[in-house]
Amino acid sequence: MAKLKTLLPTLKERKRYLVFDIIAEKPITNAKAVEKAIVGSVLSYIGEKGLAQAGILFLANRFDCWKQKGIIRVAHNKADDVRSALMLIHEIDSTKAMMHTVGASGILKKALGNFMETHTPHPKGG
Repeated sequence: MAKLKTLLPTLKERKRYLVFDIIAEKPITNAKAVEKAIVGSVLSYIGEKGLAQAGILFLANRFDCWKQKGIIRVAHNKADDVRSALMLIHEIDSTKAMMHTVGASGILKKALGNFMETHTPHPKGG
């Protein structure tokens, strides 16, 4: 059986990891409800074609219900549109809520380290 060739780096999809924060009346514990709210908001903001081009992937295993933070993966050229759509969310699972983007990174490990942690980075990088 022939071995499949890997894609060249220039042909791979470039992605961004957006770390978001939820501010709600009561804590949101259902990751599926968060995913449904995100996809619904992006769908209504940029449409079906934009949703497909954004290639949104909600990382449910990275959703922290204690900190109310999570990560979604999007295409690099649609990151700003997805950020705008996140700001338009007003309700998650029948609870008044709002979302804002904490930060964006091209590497998941850096997104976890820089934006998901509770410590604030030192101004001089330490």
